[in-house]
Amino acid sequence: MSAAGLGMSIASEGLDGLAYFAGGILGGMAGSAFVKSMSSRMNAVKEGQPAAKSTSGAKTSRSRPSIKKKLVIDHTEDALQHYLHGNGETVELGLNTKVAIISSEEQTYRLGRITSGQTSSLKGDYGVNLEFDGWDVYHVGNTNVYYDTACGNSTCTTTFTNANDGFWDPVIDIDGIGPYGEFGTPFRYEPFSWKVTFPKP
Repeated sequence: MSAAGLGMSIASEGLDGLAYFAGGILGGMAGSAFVKSMSSRMNAVKEGQPAAKSTSGAKTSRSRPSIKKKLVIDHTEDALQHYLHGNGETVELGLNTKVAIISSEEQTYRLGRITSGQTSSLKGDYGVNLEFDGWDVYHVGNTNVYYDTACGNSTCTTTFTNANDGFWDPVIDIDGIGPYGEFGTPFRYEPFSWKVTFPKP
């Protein structure tokens, strides 16, 4: 039978017709068992009853839980909108903002000191101020960078982490999530890290 003819046959005979057609393909006892099983399930569906679960061992597909997409902030305008209209949800810094931190003058200076061996401590922290690096990254302000250096025989790797920061007190000069009588809802920035490997100084 052609595909078109097969489609017409199934459509005209309904669900029962589909069961018997499939049973005919299987043939013999297997076909008979298939027909009985399918007929029982289809009749239950017709009558509004839940169909019995199959005992054939076949896996049933389950719907995957929806994954909430992270909110990304990459401009001061977006930060202000989230501050004024958001619910305080932690956000991820966008790529341009991350690059601004990594390539900032202060970060470049600190990296030079670490890779040249001028920094005596293997761990520490400092501030990177983006308040004067353009309106798009102004929302970051004076942010925290932590570093941790581990050395082998010939190379060292420093892990830098931007953490413990967020968008708050745009008017009130208190550094903390508060709120301290603010007119919006403060929120945190999700930490992010990057690594630099260099010859042991």
